[in-house]
Amino acid sequence: MAWPTISLSFEKASSMNICTSHRKLYVIGNGFDLHHGLPCGYADFMAWLQVDRPKVYSTLNRIYGDCDGNNWSDFEENLASFNLDDYPDDVTRDDLMRLKAGLNEALGTWAKTIGMPEEKTAIGGIDRNAVFFTFNYTRTLEDFYGIDADRIVHLHGGVDNGNLIFGHDSMGDGVTDEDLKEARRMRMDADVYRDMVHLKKSQEFADIFRKPVAEAIEEHRSVFEALTGIEEMIVLGVSYSDVDKPYFERIVEVTGDDIKVMLGHHTFWDGNHALALAEELGFCNTTLVEF
Repeated sequence: MAWPTISLSFEKASSMNICTSHRKLYVIGNGFDLHHGLPCGYADFMAWLQVDRPKVYSTLNRIYGDCDGNNWSDFEENLASFNLDDYPDDVTRDDLMRLKAGLNEALGTWAKTIGMPEEKTAIGGIDRNAVFFTFNYTRTLEDFYGIDADRIVHLHGGVDNGNLIFGHDSMGDGVTDEDLKEARRMRMDADVYRDMVHLKKSQEFADIFRKPVAEAIEEHRSVFEALTGIEEMIVLGVSYSDVDKPYFERIVEVTGDDIKVMLGHHTFWDGNHALALAEELGFCNTTLVEF
């Protein structure tokens, strides 16, 4: 399938009119806020965390190693990579639960410090009568664009909701209690059995930071089911990573694959991921726009 591609400069993307129908769904990611010049990148958060929550920063780096990076995907990969052979052996489940609570509080507090964009960065023609799904914690849509909060779903929580969603989508290798029982019954080699125990514990620790995507979709079931009249979906600032793919799968289950779709991308790789997602979901009317 040949995909139509429109390449716009950063300046043109800021002022283009993308409002043609009120039966529209916007899906907004972190790149949307970055596009407006907001300091909401992963590196921005880590710099804030080091200064304003030094104990959380220190614990994060002690357990997971160097957690500095440029992308939120780096953060997610770190949270998925816990391995008892590589990290401090005195770490307990309670330690990780306290770290998770500390990161949750820190993310919520930090998001409130991000502020609002400058007026010159506003995207013209955003349909305020549309439905908005956002992965962001910020209130850019409500406070900068003046969109009614009833039209906005913060899929991962927001600054007005203390329970934020973050984490990874790694499923691990699947060592179960039954596997360990079978290993004991078979009198498996002690070293192999120890490795299985380590792997199971590593998985249990990594599970603490697994992003509850299915639960989030279920929480907003009524909103997803109400998308039956949507004719157009516009995606801006999303990285199209696998962890968020279930949201798009649920959307297309309701809307069908013949809706008009505009996929914004910022990098070459984002564009490739966007097209791969569109092809996988079977969208037949897709436009790729540099954003």
